[in-house]
Amino acid sequence: TLDQNTLDFGDVHCGQCCIKCIVLKNCGAVEAEWSATLVGVKRRRRYKDSEEEMPFFIKRTSALFPPKTAELIEIGFIPTKERLYETMLKLEVKHNPEKMTVQLIGSGVEPRVFLDPLTVQFEAHVPYSGIVQRELIVSNKCNFNIELYFPDFDSAMLEED
Repeated sequence: TLDQNTLDFGDVHCGQCCIKCIVLKNCGAVEAEWSATLVGVKRRRRYKDSEEEMPFFIKRTSALFPPKTAELIEIGFIPTKERLYETMLKLEVKHNPEKMTVQLIGSGVEPRVFLDPLTVQFEAHVPYSGIVQRELIVSNKCNFNIELYFPDFDSAMLEED
């Protein structure tokens, strides 16, 4: 038996990995052999027309497990673009006619940082003649934190290199 039929990964930053588990139980009196495959991806556009790789993956696609035990199946999601991804996970147990499927859903989110103004120009000046300053406003338009750093002014980063 399966403990759920939908697995929602929620919002995941593009390029990062989120791993969730589903529980598959062997309630029978004999050893069971299971296998898992990902089938058909649905999106706003057809998935097969795209060069994009499948964002979902299964850590272990098959196994044998003893009677009266449960097995954790780890499923990962690594989005590459900001969009909604959906697919079906098909679970088959040898000698079991019952079809088991789990809908996998996840959204990729990308950081959105805006600079105002887009270009900052400094006039020519004589060295050591005084400080020249310009204001730059950095806005984070996403619902998660973003780390912003300037490598030229980050002494800790320079020491690490």
